[in-house]
Amino acid sequence: MYGETDYYPKAAFNKFGNNVSEEANPKINSILLHKVIIDGKEKVKTPKVAANCIEYNVKVDKKEKIDVPVLAYKRTTVMLNGKNINYAISSRGTVVVDGNKGNNRISVSYQPSKLLYIGMMVSVITWIGLLIGLIFSKRRNVN
Repeated sequence: MYGETDYYPKAAFNKFGNNVSEEANPKINSILLHKVIIDGKEKVKTPKVAANCIEYNVKVDKKEKIDVPVLAYKRTTVMLNGKNINYAISSRGTVVVDGNKGNNRISVSYQPSKLLYIGMMVSVITWIGLLIGLIFSKRRNVN
């Protein structure tokens, strides 16, 4: 409705197309409703959200796969209990980790491209150049 699913990977959609109703596309609803899947069972968990980071705390009784409702993109990074780890991608296009017995703090973030930082530097340099040009053009007009 508000564009939440516009950039979801194709894996997040069922074969019924881009319909996001629960009947037609339960994968998307499970993501939007924050359903963590542990051993095939869904549990709703409230994430801790910060700038460019989503964190879930999940407790399991044994070592098993934990599918968190965070979409996996090209530069996604995952930390399990403070350590960078590799992850798999689930059938709904979300991050899957091998959880340890006990409490698991799973943090998912996105590492922006270096091109973004280069673009920001070019933008700042351009603005500084424009301001300097404006200051010198005002001084010439006064003389």
